[in-house]
Amino acid sequence: MHATPRHHGAVRLRPVQHYAALQPSFPHPATPHPLAQVPGSVLVSHDMYFMWRPRRISEVTPDSLMLLEVLKPAPEVLVLGTGATPQKLPPAVREYLQRLGMRVEVLDSRNATGYFNVLNDEGRAVVGALL
Repeated sequence: MHATPRHHGAVRLRPVQHYAALQPSFPHPATPHPLAQVPGSVLVSHDMYFMWRPRRISEVTPDSLMLLEVLKPAPEVLVLGTGATPQKLPPAVREYLQRLGMRVEVLDSRNATGYFNVLNDEGRAVVGALL
């Protein structure tokens, strides 16, 4: 993933095979944007990202998503990118997210990055979980 922010403190994503590339924003559009390519999976909010242990959908568990409980503002949507193809969300994870009152969108990672960016640009409380 490449991340390219639109406003100060925001993170935007661009798909890159086998990496998460994150680009923090700067206040002036002419300022160069250093790009950080991060191998592996990441959890991304509007202003930060975290390395994430799961590498495949079968490794995504309620425990692997516990960070969602402490993020402020509380995320209203989780966009889960499952790699090259969309995959079915484990039932325990779906139930966990429902208990949190969080909507989940499961997409291939390329579409998940675009959807995350759209919601993030709209100012929505969104988290991307990208495998």
